[in-house]
Amino acid sequence: MVEAKNNRHPKKQPVFLKHTFCTPRTKVFLKKHLQNRAIYELSPPGEEGWFPSPRVIRNLLIDDSPGFDYIRTIMGKIRVIPNVRPLAGVLAADQNLLAQVRERITGELGPILVATEPFLFNYTEYYTKEMGAGLWRQYLVLSQLRPAEELPEWKLASNAWETQLGLNDHNGRRVNIDPGYLAPGKLVLASTKDHEQRLYLRSGIYAEVTLRIRNGRFCAWDWTYPDYAQASVFFDQAYQTYLQEIKDGLPGR
Repeated sequence: MVEAKNNRHPKKQPVFLKHTFCTPRTKVFLKKHLQNRAIYELSPPGEEGWFPSPRVIRNLLIDDSPGFDYIRTIMGKIRVIPNVRPLAGVLAADQNLLAQVRERITGELGPILVATEPFLFNYTEYYTKEMGAGLWRQYLVLSQLRPAEELPEWKLASNAWETQLGLNDHNGRRVNIDPGYLAPGKLVLASTKDHEQRLYLRSGIYAEVTLRIRNGRFCAWDWTYPDYAQASVFFDQAYQTYLQEIKDGLPGR
């Protein structure tokens, strides 16, 4: 240990500011309060400057700073997560089936806040073999905010609806329902299929961040479905409404 005389440290860049053991906020705090500290350790090998001992740092943060939140500064604090805005992407063989899906969704998740007009789906032929040609697509955003942890239940319910609405002549589904939600910074979809960008939740259900916010707008990833990328402007508008509601502390309409 080296004793710095006259309550002054060597006039060199504090080496600890280069290290990542603490957050930027903590580094600013330490840089300010270590000016009057007398005890420093010698610099690590290959480094120039001074390095405060862990004991000094801990004493500073816990003992010498009334009101300073050590836990919040050094590590992440568990916080209450805002509720999310449910949504669904619906693919169906005809518009009558779209209407039946809307009825089931509103019965489960509440009224629709905003929806696109039904449009012909021509982005990929992935579903053609199972569901046939001439499919219709519609996106729905629901009014009531819900806990994000309900997502697996929404997907399990939508799978049941797909079965209840029957099969076509090829024994394939007549509807495909992608439930998901809007949350701060992202649009999330549920899936029963695993992939490198998906995280397992429970009950055989995975979650994927399909769109992300950049500069205030939704942007696609490499894995984003082309129709969701195209619909990003629609989701932008719903997202701004959602942000305002959670900012105002509203529970959702």
